[in-house]
Amino acid sequence: MIPIVLHHHEHWNGNGYPEGLAGEEIPELARVVSVADVFDTMVSPRPYRAVMDPQVVRDTIVSDSGTQFEPRVVEAFERVPDEGFTPSESQEELLTDV
Repeated sequence: MIPIVLHHHEHWNGNGYPEGLAGEEIPELARVVSVADVFDTMVSPRPYRAVMDPQVVRDTIVSDSGTQFEPRVVEAFERVPDEGFTPSESQEELLTDV
């Protein structure tokens, strides 16, 4: 578990942290958690910004395939049905306030 937590901020192209790992050097599950973490962070309310629309976040992740994220992980992420990206009622209320 420690390598997953430690390396989930590494980027596929080597521009992440803490060690600047790239590609296959990044533990496989850390690559998966990276996509999940970014999605969750962007669609969840934060004190410093409003909730983002899940489809916008999905498109952002897809556009970062091959740079921030491993392409195979993004391809799997794209196969999640659209209903998997439907905001909860509390998130929907926050989206209307944006």
